[in-house]
Amino acid sequence: MDRRQFLLSSVGALVSAVTAKTGLDWRGKRLSAQETRIEEMVRGPSITLRSLADKVGIDIGAGGINTVPFYKDPDYKKIIAREFTSLTPADAMSFAIIHPRRGYGDERDYNFEHADAMLEFAEANKMRIRGQTLVYHNHHPEWLNRGSFNNEELTRIMEEHIYRVVGRYKGKLFAWDVVNEIFESIPVFQNISDYIPLAFQFAHKADPSARLFLNDNHNEGMNKKSDAIYELAKELLKRNIPLHGIGFQMHVSLLYPPDLKGIRKNIRRLGKLGLDVHITEMYVKTDTIDAPVDEKFKRQADIYRDITKVCLDEEACTSLATWGVTDRHSRKWQTMNQQDRLKWRLKWQTMNQQEKPLLFDEDYRAKPSYFAVKRGLAESYTS
Repeated sequence: MDRRQFLLSSVGALVSAVTAKTGLDWRGKRLSAQETRIEEMVRGPSITLRSLADKVGIDIGAGGINTVPFYKDPDYKKIIAREFTSLTPADAMSFAIIHPRRGYGDERDYNFEHADAMLEFAEANKMRIRGQTLVYHNHHPEWLNRGSFNNEELTRIMEEHIYRVVGRYKGKLFAWDVVNEIFESIPVFQNISDYIPLAFQFAHKADPSARLFLNDNHNEGMNKKSDAIYELAKELLKRNIPLHGIGFQMHVSLLYPPDLKGIRKNIRRLGKLGLDVHITEMYVKTDTIDAPVDEKFKRQADIYRDITKVCLDEEACTSLATWGVTDRHSRKWQTMNQQDRLKWRLKWQTMNQQEKPLLFDEDYRAKPSYFAVKRGLAESYTS
């Protein structure tokens, strides 16, 4: 944010503060007591997303938590603990990171260091933690990618991995994204008969208390993918497979804003099946249109506000998490496959400067999107 945008945001904060104090808007129009209270909540420095989420009864999550700033940037952890009720590790629980070796047949094949550190942080700050992800087409260890395993062996590998990982954190994680992006290529496990129900059964046996989710992208509205997931969910429930909810990644942009009517319809039909809906990885890309930064941020805030309202209005939607916390450590690159990550790694700094998808800017200042989510929570609490 340049000096002009910073001054504009400062003026906006001052206007809102005066509005809350006087009970008048900038035109001198009298505000209702509810409107005044909302302004006090939105601009009150002691009122956070977390405090409002606790009052409303919804989870506001910080997803895509990156190990590098987690260890090296104290402001990163400070803002996570202050503003969010839960966190989701980005890679710390992925197959490649947490299960890098195979040979000993015990915990020596695993690396729980980073996942344990994030769990310890969450527990110390009275936050919940989401596990992600157990079966995913991306980020497998080389021993799995290059191994010549038959289907029986692959089933045993998947079972052992899920039991070991979920079992270690039994009773400590509130939810797991068990299977992720099922319509993408899954070269390792896709040939296993019934690998999706098996994964859910293994996870449930390892931790019967955890809520188990099927997570996917571009499935939030009404489309062929969401229809297929809906039909799959009905079939799994009919077979008594322990599926508890569907995750919407909600990777959206200013060029292609979400279809709110379709999202509401989709949430409601999933809710009628008895499933929860979690928005698991939301970000709003801003580099898809050509406009001044302040206009981009306004339109970004509108999208965050709209999705917050939809989730708060729909009973089945019980969690809203962003994929990342600050534009300084944007997690856009995690949607790339491994080959693209390597290709673009050297250009990442430039990409990060262009893309500003989250609630806080590079200097941890709250953006209009932050206040839009906060306003949605405040309006829900006071209604």
